[in-house]
Amino acid sequence: MDDLDNPAALLLAILPHIYKDYLIILIVSALAGLTVTRLLPVFPWKQPSSSSSSSSSSSFSVATKSNLDDEFTYSTTGGDGPCRIKALYIYPIKSCGGISLSSASVVSTGLKHDREFTFAELHSDGGWMFITQRKHPLLTRVQTSIVADKLVVSFPTSWWGRNEFSVSLQHEESEELLPVTVWNDSPDAWKLPIDLWRLRRFLGVKGELALFRVCEKREVFRCAPRKETLGWQPVMGFADSFPLSIMNISSVRDLNARIVNKIPQLSVLRFRPNIILEGLPAFSEDAWKRFYIGHNEFFAACRSTRCKLPNVNQITGEKHPQEPDQTMRKYRKIDAGAKNNACLGMQVVPARHGDGVSMSVGDEVVVTETGEHFFIE
Repeated sequence: MDDLDNPAALLLAILPHIYKDYLIILIVSALAGLTVTRLLPVFPWKQPSSSSSSSSSSSFSVATKSNLDDEFTYSTTGGDGPCRIKALYIYPIKSCGGISLSSASVVSTGLKHDREFTFAELHSDGGWMFITQRKHPLLTRVQTSIVADKLVVSFPTSWWGRNEFSVSLQHEESEELLPVTVWNDSPDAWKLPIDLWRLRRFLGVKGELALFRVCEKREVFRCAPRKETLGWQPVMGFADSFPLSIMNISSVRDLNARIVNKIPQLSVLRFRPNIILEGLPAFSEDAWKRFYIGHNEFFAACRSTRCKLPNVNQITGEKHPQEPDQTMRKYRKIDAGAKNNACLGMQVVPARHGDGVSMSVGDEVVVTETGEHFFIE
């Protein structure tokens, strides 16, 4: 029989580099009528960890390669040297792939272009609800890059291909202003006029899927420095709770050492931080209150309480059934205000933003105040 008449034999012939076990999954699933793209995350292929995109804007600089490429091989000083920024990340679309930066400007909502967009699902009551990796872990396979004044979005469509579309970084007249629910808020946001049926199928979203751009900023009150202190009320775009988040890579390594038999390499990116620090002892950031990056001051408003989102592998989209959530809950319930939640990392508010307020990889971080924290639910 000619191989062309035997699809299974043809696949074995043209894809010899793919593990045979995965081919068996593909063949059985195809016979069962499953959507091929829904199986893509089982393959141990690594997607780019950062974008090589460029921007005409002077407000940030995209790294030519991720500053975390050596995350599991380099030796952090762990407290013997100055604390510095190891890496900077923005996530233009909430819960989707991030972009590694070499420098970034600080705006009122955090790093420029961070969480500026979100995907949302139309519910039966006619309202739009944001979606995240908590329910749709394959969002991590949606990659973003910034080219000139465009946000480029791509996601898998086949074993070898990706679908791509781009949107302007600036609001356009064709966008419709509608409320979108983000946790307990329903800010007005701009709905972009693009058809996302392929992405909806890939993610497994049941209702209509749309992309929204920030319009109305959400004010931050709990745990945040007061308006009288800052001179302005802290705000955010589509971030969960604060404009900025920081993680100490030594703290993540301490956690990883406790679960290395289950997750050999736990990336700090599972916690989706903006600012990743090196040169600190593990968990020393727990007591930070105020610190400087260069000449610019920042408030460590509270500890980051953790849900199960870090269980999602940020390369494959696979969700571990227990870790690291289970182990964090055993030894990181450290905040009296959040007795049922593990804490790792800090939530941050800039003391200033706008012209002249920026940061770069390698910048030294100087802590000026420490103290107790009490998380407010």
